[in-house]
Amino acid sequence: MKFFLRYWLPLIAWMALIFSASGDPNSVQHTDGILAQLFRWLHIQVTPTQLETLRWMVRKGAHMTEYGVLALLWWRALRGRHHAMGWSAKTALVVLLVCIGYAATDEFHQSFVKDRSASIVDVGIDTAGATCELIVVRLVTWRAARKQPA
Repeated sequence: MKFFLRYWLPLIAWMALIFSASGDPNSVQHTDGILAQLFRWLHIQVTPTQLETLRWMVRKGAHMTEYGVLALLWWRALRGRHHAMGWSAKTALVVLLVCIGYAATDEFHQSFVKDRSASIVDVGIDTAGATCELIVVRLVTWRAARKQPA
């Protein structure tokens, strides 16, 4: 039970959070107002075009971040107690495939949500986020292995 709570529950919770973020409250129509209010509060003037560009950057950055975290949590759950053993290309491939699959099903889910749409581009951005995180994991495990006494 302790193993489940430590390694799998955070992953399941994160996947639920991603799924809930695919709902209507997080659609473009609802997040535009938040950015506009933030800039007004900061006394920063932005044109509608600039606001649109910033909104796109924030939303796509969020995609990359949420799937980077997802990849890390999957890596952690699959490696479990073996995490200290270092890099595993097989585990990384499984993590990447699971993240791609979840991104695709998330976009499919969005196709049924009012004010949302499915986008293969978003699956690519999600995949890029997962890939970047796996590169970070690889670099960290490589560096840790170099520090180990021979």
